[in-house]
Amino acid sequence: MLASYVGSPSIAKLLITEDAALNDRNLHGNTALLIATKRKFPEIVKILLTHGANPNLRNKKKENVRTLAEKNQQTEILGLLDHYAPKTKWLDRLL
Repeated sequence: MLASYVGSPSIAKLLITEDAALNDRNLHGNTALLIATKRKFPEIVKILLTHGANPNLRNKKKENVRTLAEKNQQTEILGLLDHYAPKTKWLDRLL
């Protein structure tokens, strides 16, 4: 999650090579992917998506990456989601 807070692609890549748990959550239920979206770091979002981070997980506010990106009009992150994680509404309802 550190790379998501500071927006460092090199830290993100290093942590991934060290088998960082991409879908771990903080106290608010946010994953690294949710944090990178909130902090508007599309490069980190892309790195996490290409390495298997789950964009459908929701935090304690019931937000997922797509809903956060839509709410904040983050077109670049929405484009990344469309490319790397197409909408799966039936799956989204389960998570």
